[in-house]
Amino acid sequence: MRKDIVIWSFIFLSFGFLYYLMYRNLNKNISTIAKEVNSLSQKNELLKNAWFETLLSAGYDINTNLSLINDTSSVLLKNIVPEKTLIVRLSYTACRPCLERELRNVHKLEEKRIPIIIIASYPNKRSLDILLKQYNISSRAYLMYPNQKMFPFDGDVSQLYMFITDHTLTINSFFIPVQMVDDVSDTYFRYIESLFLSKRENSNFPSK
Repeated sequence: MRKDIVIWSFIFLSFGFLYYLMYRNLNKNISTIAKEVNSLSQKNELLKNAWFETLLSAGYDINTNLSLINDTSSVLLKNIVPEKTLIVRLSYTACRPCLERELRNVHKLEEKRIPIIIIASYPNKRSLDILLKQYNISSRAYLMYPNQKMFPFDGDVSQLYMFITDHTLTINSFFIPVQMVDDVSDTYFRYIESLFLSKRENSNFPSK
């Protein structure tokens, strides 16, 4: 009887140890797969970014009749960008960590007095203003009309992107932030800062 107990105890311990090894390996595999999926997702965003950058920076123009919602009225985008301006396009459906990171970067540019316009898809202006206030954003902000597009394939782009334009409404320096890749965003905003400040120093770029 004692011998049977020892044998069965050994069998249970063996099964328990095997289960532990299988569970540990399964967790490792899941973690590895998750990292690979995340890496592929980031690479996909970077490729998409490069594709749109190439397409849009080739001189693509924004919808010239793009109308935006101000606090009490409508305005045409072409009438509010007489000089080169960074346009920040955002939406309440955008990746929250990405949104928070880019708004912090936008605030840093504001401190350099770089002209910025926020164009957003939000339920109402009040909810947008609350968000911007959280990050001390003071730039002009407008809402997009529902179903309106900035350019024909606007719906194919993430609802968080930015670019430079002026009264001609030609798109330049188009950028789509990549989730969990802070270095890419930091590099873009440093580029924008240097671009505006260098032009300002040459007196060819009026300050805000």
